[in-house]
Amino acid sequence: MWNLIQLHLFDCLTKRQTCIILLLLLTFSCIVYLAIEWAFIRQWINVSPIPLYDNNTLLILWYNKPVWINEFLVNKGLGTCPYSNCKTTTSKALISKSASVIYVISSDGVPRIPPVSAAHRNKDQAWVFFNLEPQTLYRINFGPEWTYVMNWSMMYHRDADIPYPYGAIELRNKSQSVRDKKNYGAIFDGKSVFASWFVSHCHVQSRRDEYVEQMQKYGVQIHIFGSCFKNQLSLPKNDPQKIDKVLYQSKFYLAFENSFCEDYVTEKFFERFNSDTIMVVRGGTNYTKYFPPGTFVNAADFGNAKKLAEFLIRFGNNKSEYTAMLRRKDMYVSPQPQLVYCKSYCKLCEMLNNVDKYRKTYKTIREYVDSKPCTAPKDIE
Repeated sequence: MWNLIQLHLFDCLTKRQTCIILLLLLTFSCIVYLAIEWAFIRQWINVSPIPLYDNNTLLILWYNKPVWINEFLVNKGLGTCPYSNCKTTTSKALISKSASVIYVISSDGVPRIPPVSAAHRNKDQAWVFFNLEPQTLYRINFGPEWTYVMNWSMMYHRDADIPYPYGAIELRNKSQSVRDKKNYGAIFDGKSVFASWFVSHCHVQSRRDEYVEQMQKYGVQIHIFGSCFKNQLSLPKNDPQKIDKVLYQSKFYLAFENSFCEDYVTEKFFERFNSDTIMVVRGGTNYTKYFPPGTFVNAADFGNAKKLAEFLIRFGNNKSEYTAMLRRKDMYVSPQPQLVYCKSYCKLCEMLNNVDKYRKTYKTIREYVDSKPCTAPKDIE
């Protein structure tokens, strides 16, 4: 009898210990779960103000800055902006202190996953995707980790959050007037070359090499500088004096873009606009809508190379019409690229100082890029 009582008591004690152990394990698990949840939630609600480099500077981090961007000149320009409290850097160590991070989406250097997770990122830190290349020349290789992380676009498109054009055309003020100082008749008489073209990339999306061959077929004499067409004339891109001499001697300069993309107008147009030559443009944008009519010849107005060639031959040999266009062109000026780019950085700085006003998030970069499709040329015979 006594043995049965002992066995029964031991059985009850064992069950109680088991229950206590299970209860302790459950309690411990709940504590761990709540601690993890609180740590996750706290990352979202315990957010500091806009990150500052020091007491009054908003830092802009170039995560993978292009080599052609001069950081010294950019910062010098930022100092002249209406909001002059922004500064750029390339030091990734300062990412947590930066008000903005710029990623060049067409270049190497962007990591597979974002360098800062959404949980650890300041909610007021603006991530900007930057690109000046047409969609035909690069791929979007951003995985799902980059969903809902980008805030602003900084592109050559006119409707970008921060437009970054290659250049601009502005009306000259009276102090800049050059028309009374030039002998346009002498300029025309000094032209010894009908048309010139500087080209470094052959067989591109715009099929400009085929178009030029068709122009030549219909009688337009073109001096081609660069490696295309098995050409022997070297490209004088690092010799400004030689470039000026070639342009001065040429009646026309071909500013043909490599891709037919809306708003894609490069330095081919802007850097040559101030020269004493007439630009012949061919690209995917509406040049007449955005630039002063009567200051250039637009290939799109003629439909094909044959009709353009016929016009150029007639127009290029009409001294009065040609010099009239030169005079009209000199009413306008293409400012230095640094001055144009400075406006873009000033816009970025203004947005960073008013981040609530401009707050937005893109689902994906591709969503924006795909909304700006490039088109195939329709003027090739």
